[in-house]
Amino acid sequence: MADLSDHYRTVVEFHGDELYSVEFFVRDAVYPAKGPMVFPAASGPAGHPFVDPHFKLAVLSALIEADAIDLAEPQDLADFVLPRHIDLGRDGYHFIPEAYDYLVRYPLTDADLAQVDTISFDGGAKIYRYCFYYWGWGTEFDIDSLEGIARCANLRVFRYPTLLVRLDLDHLAGLARLAEIELPAAECRHPERLLDLPALKTLAVPRGVIADPALIAKLRQKGVSIRIAG
Repeated sequence: MADLSDHYRTVVEFHGDELYSVEFFVRDAVYPAKGPMVFPAASGPAGHPFVDPHFKLAVLSALIEADAIDLAEPQDLADFVLPRHIDLGRDGYHFIPEAYDYLVRYPLTDADLAQVDTISFDGGAKIYRYCFYYWGWGTEFDIDSLEGIARCANLRVFRYPTLLVRLDLDHLAGLARLAEIELPAAECRHPERLLDLPALKTLAVPRGVIADPALIAKLRQKGVSIRIAG
């Protein structure tokens, strides 16, 4: 810690011999106290406006990553939905149905969905800690359907599809800005709909998922860069 002048202070943190962070502060600044988190009321059926509630969790994760919504910390949500306080650091080894029910009924507007740029279907995402703090890999949050994804009209990147049990590419039709897709190593129906994505530039495909070599050739003719893995 060092004072740069009468008004500014810097704090430098090292981990061993490596610089970890540098922060600057206004020395005499007065910051308002942060009040308790105010969560919006849950509404609608589970998953709304999507069919699969687990897909909604992936969308919420994307919005958190984009700083478009704020769910505070998992402990804050637990304190909001549960009638009594629990310490997630000690008791977070079990699924919290009240937190899950709140998340899958979290109100989302068209303006919220317009901010979804990238969707990752990664089981390591923070969103799962809100309803199962110490969740490890499993099938509890597998996703069966992406119906409704077209409402995320500005989606550009679709990646890390580890939680997708199956994918109907018909649901991606209409996503005019979708440029990067990583297909899951699972059932992919209607792969020909990839030809209807005008902005598609990059496609990662596990070997055998698209069995028609003519479709691969047509995509390449359209200028799509295709990586076949496995």
